[in-house]
Amino acid sequence: MSAILPSNISSRPVAVVGAGTLGRRIALMFATQGGQVRIFDTAAAARASAVAYVEQQLPSVIETVVIGGTAGTVLASDDLAGALKGAWLVVEAVPELLDVKKQMFGQLDALADQDAILASNSSSYPTRTFLDNVIHPERVLNLHFYMPPTQNAGDVIIRRASGLSSTGSGPPSSASRSPLSRKESRRRRTSMRCGRSTWAPSLVRFA
Repeated sequence: MSAILPSNISSRPVAVVGAGTLGRRIALMFATQGGQVRIFDTAAAARASAVAYVEQQLPSVIETVVIGGTAGTVLASDDLAGALKGAWLVVEAVPELLDVKKQMFGQLDALADQDAILASNSSSYPTRTFLDNVIHPERVLNLHFYMPPTQNAGDVIIRRASGLSSTGSGPPSSASRSPLSRKESRRRRTSMRCGRSTWAPSLVRFA
């Protein structure tokens, strides 16, 4: 089945699931694009710390890393359904525990908007390993960030069977590494630059 690509992304939020070290840094980078970023975490202290981190770092990141960016807003919630509502992109950044990811992606698939892209920041597990509870695997991909904002890039890894747009060809394997489609790569009024290579993971950078 082909995935339904998200529409009207300029007016829709991004949701980050997990307020840890990488989750808050991912939220920071999306907050440079002028829209709303929502962080979900069940721990109140983690939520508060993540929001404070984004708000403190955002001005300097826009000045030195994402030059010309626009400061957005960041909100934190312990209500997963509320955090996901309306989001065009959901980035999972929970601990690297396979059972936790399986459970989480079942919830994300059930609660997120029908056209939302569900991305895992995992560098340890390909998407095929945590799809047990997912009804719509065609919209799931790996979007692995390095350590933003210092290392401002991420790998986009899309399953070969995925219905998401893909370019180029790769070796016969269970996963195809390819850039986000042109439509997906546009993030509000500013865009992410997408590098392209047939065999190597594609890089996404915040322009």
